[in-house]
Amino acid sequence: MMPVDSDAVRTRVSRPWIARRVLAELEYAPVVVLTGEIGVGKSSLLTHEVTAELTARRLWPHHWAPEPGRDPRQQLEEFTETVLPGLPRPTVLLPTVELAQDDLPRVLDDRGVRVVTSSRRSDQWLPPAQTVEVGRFTPAESIYYLTRSTRSLPPRGAARMAERAGHLPLALGHVAVWLSQAQARSIGGDRLATEFLEMIGDHAVGIYGEPGPDGYPSTLVGETRSLLRSLHSRDPRATRDALDALALMCGGPFPIPVPSKHVHASHWRPASGGLPAMLPQRFRKSLQPAEAIGLVRQDADRIVMGPLEVDLVRGLIAPAERRRVAELALSMLLSRVPANEGRAEWSDWPCWAEVSEVLMAIDPADAVGPEAQFTLLGAVHFTGAQGHYQEAYARLVRLRKAWRPATSTISPPVTVEVRLRALDLLSETAARLDNGKASRFSGAAYRYRRTRQGANHADTLASGLNLARSTGDLALLVDLRERAGKGGHRRLVLRIDSALAEFQLTSHHKAVPVAELTRIHEAQSELLGAGHPETLSALLLLARAHAKNGHAQRALKTYESLVAGRIESLGESHPDTGSGIAALETQQSELAP
Repeated sequence: MMPVDSDAVRTRVSRPWIARRVLAELEYAPVVVLTGEIGVGKSSLLTHEVTAELTARRLWPHHWAPEPGRDPRQQLEEFTETVLPGLPRPTVLLPTVELAQDDLPRVLDDRGVRVVTSSRRSDQWLPPAQTVEVGRFTPAESIYYLTRSTRSLPPRGAARMAERAGHLPLALGHVAVWLSQAQARSIGGDRLATEFLEMIGDHAVGIYGEPGPDGYPSTLVGETRSLLRSLHSRDPRATRDALDALALMCGGPFPIPVPSKHVHASHWRPASGGLPAMLPQRFRKSLQPAEAIGLVRQDADRIVMGPLEVDLVRGLIAPAERRRVAELALSMLLSRVPANEGRAEWSDWPCWAEVSEVLMAIDPADAVGPEAQFTLLGAVHFTGAQGHYQEAYARLVRLRKAWRPATSTISPPVTVEVRLRALDLLSETAARLDNGKASRFSGAAYRYRRTRQGANHADTLASGLNLARSTGDLALLVDLRERAGKGGHRRLVLRIDSALAEFQLTSHHKAVPVAELTRIHEAQSELLGAGHPETLSALLLLARAHAKNGHAQRALKTYESLVAGRIESLGESHPDTGSGIAALETQQSELAP
């Protein structure tokens, strides 16, 4: 069990090994500095563990606090001349404010006085001073702190809250205060973590700006404001813009460099259109001052901001700047994916893979204009295509609610075309989930498109195909096939032909459409590529047709080709790959002697 200081107002996670390390360094060094980012507990360690360890070793800790408004260095010199001679020996001075190495008078060392202080920057202290790094809590320490502070909080909920708070001790102190307030409102158990995680994104400044536990003199919001003001940059505006934009991207990861390493078709053009995007390399350079103070992390190929930093920085964006910064963030993301109408084409999946996670987390209110809104839908389509149907469905529900004319605050209003595409994707994802709502969404999209775009428009026909699939309407499929053929929509014709063949295959028709499915598969391979999901779906139907026709060996070979194609195109963990493997194993068992 973790040790706890029972005299503290709130539960404390004691870290005595850090104090012992300080004492070990103090044997030979005149100055020992606890270093680490804001909020890791340096001051608390000095007040509690270090003071206790010094006292146990028969040393005399003296906490020195300068008067506000006067030069600390001058006050320290006055202290050494007037107060220090009357203190017992051996004295260890513990300043309560951050000092620079040059602020410490040499007379302290001459008189045998040791100093233990704290600083955010370890690189500012040189020998003979020694530094001891103080880090954030481990997950186990964070869970212990929160569950001991709030007994009704389950460990699993504590783990989720601690992760969102970045395991930063000061942030967890604020969370503990919020938990006590939530309990006073009769909230307990699993609801504590659920409510916290639902509201922290919009209320981080309020929660982290409340007075913290143990009489800490500042708040995390106050410390963060000071930190942002201390950014040393040649172009402070660019640095703050890049930092705010990354926060609106939910911390990334934002990939560096641009996806020029991917080979695109000659028609590929970015979705950003006319939006002015900051070049990725300039973006990286602008964020270097923020990396120096721990607000972001830059790896070789990406930039990341932690969830706590995201909540704080996003909460501190000035309202007047929000729209401009949101446009910058989206322009950065839209420059990484091709122009689209809410669908992620298979040939462009490498681009979507780099930024879809970030796009899925973007606040719908920050996506202004059709190009941005279509791209959010494209990220949903890509997510669903990877087999994450529940995640895609939940995101679509949120987008639809945010974009509904009666409730939307987005200006200019979201276009009908964007909302219809959301309906299309909802119907397709609902069909995958088999939640009984596919026909409702596809029916609404089909009716609207017939009225707005005409019965023979490609999008109308595609919505009709979704409706026919969800309702099993053969007559509608036949009608759609005729209209698509007259309109010359070759890819859509093949999709409808595939649906008709599947209908015939699963019905009581005696004729098995092997020749038709062979034609469809060959045509889709030529048009889309052998690894395209639509081509592989036709291959699955062809394997089933061979099996139903009694050609077991042909079915086996076709299933083997299907599984190999899906592993290469979709990955081993995709649900469609799993169903293909299951079908292959069934066919193999039927051939076993």
